[in-house]
Amino acid sequence: MLVRTTGIKRVNRVLLHLQTTTAASTATSVMHAKYAATKTSASYKTASVSWHQQQQQQKSLFSSTGFPRYTQTKNYTMAELDDSQYHSLSSQTMDSLTEYFEDLGDKLEMDDYDIEYSSGVLTLRLGAYGTYVINKQPPNKQIWLSSPVSGPERYDYDKIRDAWFCRHKDESLGVLLNREISEALKIKAAIPIN
Repeated sequence: MLVRTTGIKRVNRVLLHLQTTTAASTATSVMHAKYAATKTSASYKTASVSWHQQQQQQKSLFSSTGFPRYTQTKNYTMAELDDSQYHSLSSQTMDSLTEYFEDLGDKLEMDDYDIEYSSGVLTLRLGAYGTYVINKQPPNKQIWLSSPVSGPERYDYDKIRDAWFCRHKDESLGVLLNREISEALKIKAAIPIN
């Protein structure tokens, strides 16, 4: 516990105590220590402003969901979409996928092939090859994929490339689906999305 003293001694004791605290609480504690010693001095106001600037910089590194923003990969850059842009782009993508897989089902002679699209969720059943689930995620402004081959992935939108891409794999949804569907069905898939 800190002994109550005045002025500089108090600040020094608090700063000495801060050496044992975590880095995240250090900036806050230093600001409060300076305030306790000086109350209304100009140095407190400066400390307060710089602390608020640090907090804003830290917040800008995180999305509204609280997860870190990784806005760029080697090949893609995540676009900031408003709600209407997201719904328009994701609906176009889901409609293109649904139409392609319905046409593909008509061409293939597979008993276990089935496609269903409802409420933003596309389910593609390929019998022994497994089931793909592709769905819209409006809160995150993403499209999510569950693949029997590569597992679950999340896709963000890149306006420049007009593509939904996975930040972890640096690969687009279209590239992944074309590869996996081609291998599973032994065809040359040409899914009409990037």
